[in-house]
Amino acid sequence: MKRREAILATAGLAASMISGLARAAKPCPPPQVDLAGGTSATTTCGAVTSGNSYSTQFAATESPISEGGIWTNGGTNGLDWHDVRTTPGEAFAVDATSGYADAIAHLNTNAWPASLTNYKITGVIRRGSIPSSETGSHEVELHLRQKITAHNARGYECFINAAGQVSIARWNGAASDFTFIGTTDVSQVTVNNGSVFEAQIIGSSGIISLDGVQIAHFTDSSFADGFPGMGFDKSAGLNASLFGFSSWSVVAL
Repeated sequence: MKRREAILATAGLAASMISGLARAAKPCPPPQVDLAGGTSATTTCGAVTSGNSYSTQFAATESPISEGGIWTNGGTNGLDWHDVRTTPGEAFAVDATSGYADAIAHLNTNAWPASLTNYKITGVIRRGSIPSSETGSHEVELHLRQKITAHNARGYECFINAAGQVSIARWNGAASDFTFIGTTDVSQVTVNNGSVFEAQIIGSSGIISLDGVQIAHFTDSSFADGFPGMGFDKSAGLNASLFGFSSWSVVAL
């Protein structure tokens, strides 16, 4: 969600929602598994999974992201949000997002065991030439313990915008239903092309960092399960590809 819109929402001025639109995806072939006993699998989409970890550099052009059917999306599956799209080397929002209809996606059980609930997500930020007047309107997100089903998306959103502002929100399920949680340890940071954005959760405690420096943390026991995910938000009319992830990975803790 956009930080400035979220502040307005807490004052009771919620923005309008636009339902997510399902998109046709360019399929990614399923992993080719080594039957000789190997524990890893690699797809032509540039993704690698090995039991308790997963990483991707978004090798394919997909809308929504699929990578062989391992991603659940906010528009196609959640209906009230938007999908994540990819071009070679980047993931970002599909079309415009409005209100709190962020573009979101999480790994599903085809790639991530539901039993693995403690993990660290790493997203390497791809930043283009964003006009200074727009920096607060471009946002990347890491989602912890996320679950997307029809008209429901819940979990913990850790987000940072191009202006270097960071916050944590608990998504309670329904569209526009969220609660700010946690503590911001650094009110504003510098976000560069190639900056490493990380979020981890163990038990009821989460930590968010940028380029190895802790910038926020939270404690919340609302969700004990859920999948690792990502998301994006921007103001209407802006180029979504100017602020996204060039790679994304998760490892169990």
